Amino acid sequence: IPAVAEGDMALIETRQFREWLRAARDRGEVPFRSYEYDLKELMKKFWDTVREQLKEHHGGTKWVGTGGASAFGHSGNAAGGVRVMGAGRNFSALKVIGERRHVAYSSRQSLSGENLRQAIALLKNLKKHEAESDLDIAETVYRSGKTGDIELVFTAPLKNKLKVMLVRRAEDPYKDFWSLPGGFIKQGESLEEAAIRVLNEKTGVKNVYMEQLYTFGDPARDPRSRVITVTYFALIPWAQLAQPASEKVADLAWSHIDRVPKLAFDHKMILDYAVKRLRAKASYSNIVYGLMPVQFRLSELQTMYEIIINDKLDKRNFRKRMLSTGLLQETGEKDLTGAHRPAMLYQFKKMEIAFLD
Repeated sequence: IPAVAEGDMALIETRQFREWLRAARDRGEVPFRSYEYDLKELMKKFWDTVREQLKEHHGGTKWVGTGGASAFGHSGNAAGGVRVMGAGRNFSALKVIGERRHVAYSSRQSLSGENLRQAIALLKNLKKHEAESDLDIAETVYRSGKTGDIELVFTAPLKNKLKVMLVRRAEDPYKDFWSLPGGFIKQGESLEEAAIRVLNEKTGVKNVYMEQLYTFGDPARDPRSRVITVTYFALIPWAQLAQPASEKVADLAWSHIDRVPKLAFDHKMILDYAVKRLRAKASYSNIVYGLMPVQFRLSELQTMYEIIINDKLDKRNFRKRMLSTGLLQETGEKDLTGAHRPAMLYQFKKMEIAFLD
């Protein structure tokens, strides 16, 4: 039992908690992806498990195990327990391996030939899903390993959704929490220079649209000391992101703005403010140029505005308004791809912020 008090956040640093979390995830009792964790809920679940382990379990000395006098395990000597498989020394234990689809699984174990044939057959059907959803690889691997069958899991598509880039912290405070990329300003560095540097160091992203957002200075926003944060937001066309080299960042991911995990510090407040600013600015400026390719169809431009404001726009009125602003120009080329009629390609006259009349 960990030498920490129940409710103490130091629990998450203990060997017992880490081993329990790994096992609980393998059994499907907690989410597979770490950004979905609620640490307080996990801690409560851990202590509930400890209390359960201290009870008597039909003569078993362990709640889960692979041998010995384990109540649950591979072939333990537990009269009233459950044997996953194997002969066991006490045949009154219930054997479940033949009654369920579940099979032993680990990252070091190869799938069987039948599994692979299933996978190939199912992957042939992926194309019909592409317009509606994307394959969630992590969840697909997790569920397939848990059930022993290939189970494809689809999520909302990465395209046509407004997302936020998050980094998972590798150090305290809020270690393992997801957060917005951030860092401290250097001596002699301007605010804008610091924002550009931090974004590149933490995410590898550079040369994108960026503007100052707001200053956050609540005295209690950082448990280490008084920290005043000048925030910036950047517009980044979606891309697969390389994992960061920074020792302060453990992972990097996109998250839909309407279902972000619990964030460190006051970063949820910052994110909400940034989304509000972006949606407001999209109504009276060409700020979307930071998310558009160099050439685009008017329908693609309309889609981008709709993604940002989370609402539908009338096609005729949108085209009329955008063409009347003087911010766009025809490229003289047409988009010949796809099943639609060839459409004129446009581009912004200037790749800089401008305001609509």
